[in-house]
Amino acid sequence: LWGDGNELRDFFYVENFVEVIEYFLKNPKNLVLNICSGKSISFKVLAQKISSDLGKIEILNLKKGSD
Repeated sequence: LWGDGNELRDFFYVENFVEVIEYFLKNPKNLVLNICSGKSISFKVLAQKISSDLGKIEILNLKKGSD
């Protein structure tokens, strides 16, 4: 992770995004959508969840601006 990983973002499943796109392709509307889950979590928490699901992947914190 770059930095401490505490930056918050709104993540959602790609499958859910595809369902929304399919719906509006079949039912066209004249509108603008901002598709999101409404729940923000940090990169750190997301990485920990992925690590736990996949079996203890090491999570490294790198200083921002480092290679």
